[in-house]
This record gives sequence, structure tokens and C-alpha cells, in this order.
Amino acid sequence: MLKAIVIGSPGAGKSTFARKLRNITKLPLYYLDLMWHKPDRTHISREEFDAQVRELVKKDRWIIDFPEKQLPDIYRLLRSCENEKNVIIFRSREEADAYLDAFV
Repeated sequence: MLKAIVIGSPGAGKSTFARKLRNITKLPLYYLDLMWHKPDRTHISREEFDAQVRELVKKDRWIIDFPEKQLPDIYRLLRSCENEKNVIIFRSREEADAYLDAFV
């Protein structure tokens, strides 16, 4: 695995899962919320954000933590990676933890 997208609702555990996955795989982790929001609680322009995401996905290795509210961006990213993707859906934290345990 060289690329992973972690998607979920607020509080679902996606960031915890993404950090654990990063620690196991040593892939760089990117939080799109941190790219979108500025320290003053405003956000960058949509054009700037889209350009940053386009540059990010060109990299060979990454984990991206996507908030559920950015679904259009997620679909666009998935289409750009369509030849190299497997989709794994976890219905519980226990399933996610079991997946990570398989790596160790």
C-alpha cells in the first residue's frame, strides 16, 4: 500500500485510525482540514485548496484524512486514482483495529 484515503464523520475515529496507519506504514499523513483552514479560523480559496490537493495526490506515497463534508473532493480524488484502489469499509472501530493488527 502506498496511498490511503481515510473518510469518516466527525468523531468516527478517522484521525486516530490514520495516525495508527501512518505509524505502521511510515507513509506521510495529510489532514485536509489543516490545509483548508487558516489559523485565524478563515479558510483558503477553493482554487488554492484544489491546487494543493492536486499537487498532493501526485506524490507517490500518502495517507489523506478527509472530513466527510468534502465528499465532492473525495470523489474527484478517487477518480484520479481509480486504477490503483481498493476500497475497505469499516463499520466499527473494532473492524478498523483488526485491520491494523493484521499489519503488525
